[in-house]
Amino acid sequence: MREAVAKLLYSGLLITVLMACRGTLVPEDSVGNRAGVNPALPTQRVQTVTDATETVVQVRESPSRLVCLHLSCIDILAELEREPVGMYGVLTDFATSPVYFGDRAHSFGKISGRGEPNLEQLLALEPDLTLGHQIQLAHQRQTLEAITPLYLVKVENYTDAIANLQAVGKILGESEKAEAAAWQFLDKFRAYRAKSPRTQTVMVMRGTPSSFHVATAQSLVGSTLAELTPYPWRLGDRSPSAIDWATYSFEEILAVDPDFIFIINNSRAPDLISGLKTHRLWQTLTAVQRDQVFALDEDQIGGFTSGTRSLGQLLDEIMTTLYPDVFPKPLP
Repeated sequence: MREAVAKLLYSGLLITVLMACRGTLVPEDSVGNRAGVNPALPTQRVQTVTDATETVVQVRESPSRLVCLHLSCIDILAELEREPVGMYGVLTDFATSPVYFGDRAHSFGKISGRGEPNLEQLLALEPDLTLGHQIQLAHQRQTLEAITPLYLVKVENYTDAIANLQAVGKILGESEKAEAAAWQFLDKFRAYRAKSPRTQTVMVMRGTPSSFHVATAQSLVGSTLAELTPYPWRLGDRSPSAIDWATYSFEEILAVDPDFIFIINNSRAPDLISGLKTHRLWQTLTAVQRDQVFALDEDQIGGFTSGTRSLGQLLDEIMTTLYPDVFPKPLP
């Protein structure tokens, strides 16, 4: 309890000191002191938006200095052809994927921490807007809003991903690009859905044969695939990891015995496919016996899928593998 109080007091003191070092604050009754607007920034025309937590956020018109604290922000900005001034350092490997920004991402500002951003580094970036996920940052809203307008999203299905893209596009004055990207994804998704034979049962997982999580049908990945091919992995009463991914026992997996298994993997990680194929229990699965276990390289799909761009890449990889006769190449 004492540690929590000390941490809260330190955060408040740090913010006060840092902002005082940057200059005089705006007057008490100005727009800058209203919820969601950085009081350290000069008063400008603002727009009012509502984020996924139903919180009203005020953001200056045409914000240009954007900070990403979740991968969904990287996905959205890539779709809008905008670059963040900074991001969590742990997002760098994802952001450098050719799906997003490539080597340009190495020049973006880095913020240390995971879940709790370094406040001094965040303030130094002078963000007009910071984007994060509601599960990740909702409990830190009061602290972070003293530094930056904070817009939080949720990503549970592809309609959420589209809504996030459209909402952020509107905030940034890029509605036309957002609509174009949204329709490009929807056209691809609907074409896959219309032509899919729906004969192959699929499982998407992360991790090793002894420690892994499955994308359930309540996750972004699982709920999208469930409209394209049999995908029977329900969250049920399992405790979710990440966003509605969950652990299954091997017995539960064997009861379904999927035709195809896809493992999201980092190209610099050990060869998980070989490990799975030689694992005594996993060798009893149909997918393993038929050599229908495939890696989904994070560089190819944009990491832990969280938006329309990475989701479209994932569908291309999976659908062309499941049904090569129907989809000999990715749909446009």
